[in-house]
Amino acid sequence: MINVRYSAIAIGTSGADPGAPHRRGRIAFWFLVYSGLAITAAFFLAATWGAGQSVMPLSGAPRGTAVQEASITAVSYSSAPTGIIAFALILWGLRKVPKLAASDGAPD
Repeated sequence: MINVRYSAIAIGTSGADPGAPHRRGRIAFWFLVYSGLAITAAFFLAATWGAGQSVMPLSGAPRGTAVQEASITAVSYSSAPTGIIAFALILWGLRKVPKLAASDGAPD
């Protein structure tokens, strides 16, 4: 639980735009939560049904029905884009942004 709090703080405070870090941080955090839960749900479905050979061929599980395999595939594949977007948002927030010089006339 402590790691989740620190991750949320680190994700929520990243970014150069004053209003955007919180929005991007929330999106990244919830995308990471969804990504983790979706792949866990796919593994749980595969283990419960004893299926999943089409997605996880090294698991040794037999091939399930077409509906079972399609369900496992849909749930597991939906976790990838959200995880990639979350990591991209986190990396975007960790970039270094040059500070404006005082002679530019822009407020600090």
